[in-house]
Amino acid sequence: MSCLKPVSSKTLKVVMQKCAANVGAVIEREMGNMLGIMWDGWSHSTVQYIAIYAVYTVAGKRVERLLSLSPIEDGSQDAEVHIKMFRCVLELYNKVITMGGFLVADNCSTNQRIATLPELPLVCCASHRYNLAINRYLAAYEPELTAQNQLMVKLRHCNNAAELSKFTDLKPIKRNVTRWSSTFEMVRRYKRIRDSIRQVEAVDEFVPTGAAHKKLMSLLDHL
Repeated sequence: MSCLKPVSSKTLKVVMQKCAANVGAVIEREMGNMLGIMWDGWSHSTVQYIAIYAVYTVAGKRVERLLSLSPIEDGSQDAEVHIKMFRCVLELYNKVITMGGFLVADNCSTNQRIATLPELPLVCCASHRYNLAINRYLAAYEPELTAQNQLMVKLRHCNNAAELSKFTDLKPIKRNVTRWSSTFEMVRRYKRIRDSIRQVEAVDEFVPTGAAHKKLMSLLDHL
């Protein structure tokens, strides 16, 4: 049991807001007038979220502070919309984008455009470069992986998911093109639930053939 006295939701919100303001003030002082801006985005359902970090040094050591985690505006997700979001977030800490010394993000066309507009160097994400290298290795398996992903998407449909749940508690996993590890997770999950998948008649035509199955299992052994 907690030793803390009960508080109202109103009081809790006030304390949380004060805490956020105090932490923000500390980060503002730490950042100084030169920093790097790092960000990444992901989608959930129909909403696109962006996480923005500041990268700078404190006492000679590099630190990364989360500045913002929020959904992006509805509609366009182009470079101009991202830059507008960066400006608004930096303004909360009394900073401007011209204080940025560099940007860190995936090396996609939108991010290249984001770096070009304020004329800042783009440091490509190491994990993204690794992801590109893995994708080159996976190219020889792409037809089988594409078919595998299609199967997993079909299994996530309501009726098929309900039918699959009669035979296993494990859920199908689909690929995320920006995360090579999702390919490994997808194939590994397929191996574990293959017998259950074969019980779902609606997806029977999407189940890998013997040759495709062997190729996927060979890939799994090497990942």
